[in-house]
Order: sequence, then C-alpha cells, then structure tokens
Amino acid sequence: GCHVHAIARLTGAVTAQNRGSILDDTGFSFVKCKVTGSGALYLGRAWGPFSRVVFAYTYMDNIILPKGWYNWGDPNRRCSMDSTNAQGQEQALQAGFH
Repeated sequence: GCHVHAIARLTGAVTAQNRGSILDDTGFSFVKCKVTGSGALYLGRAWGPFSRVVFAYTYMDNIILPKGWYNWGDPNRRCSMDSTNAQGQEQALQAGFH
C-alpha cells in the first residue's frame, strides 16, 4: 500500500489523471492505501474526458468532499464511483476503510 498525505489551503484534488482515448489501458490505482491530510479534497479531477482512477481497500480521513470527483467544469467528463465494500456511494465518501 501507499500513504498519500495531501494538504489543501482551500480545495484540492488527490489525483489528476488523463487518458487520450477510452481504449487506453492507463489510469491510477490506489490499493490498500491511506489518504490523509487537511483542507477540502476531491479524490480526483478529470484532466480529460477519459480519466480513470481507482481507490480500492483504502482508508480515507474525513477530508474528501461529498461530491468525490471534480469534472473541471465540463459535464462530458463524467465520473462513476463504486465502493469496494459494495455499500454504495455514501459509504465510499465516509471516512474509514474502503
């Protein structure tokens, strides 16, 4: 696992990923990690229309904004969220282990 400690003065993002195509097999994955820090944070911001980020079995402090993901003002940059505990979006955004 890894430990990501993010500090945001106002609002920030833990990740900013971009893929050139939906067919690209790239992305960021965080498995058995810990996300801590201060400020208000998104799990990620979509740098492009095909961004892909996965957080699995990861502990998160209560610093993640309820929206979870930021589309950078472009509604075409859609995000989907799944909790690895299969308890829905609400569980994925609560502090604790996911």
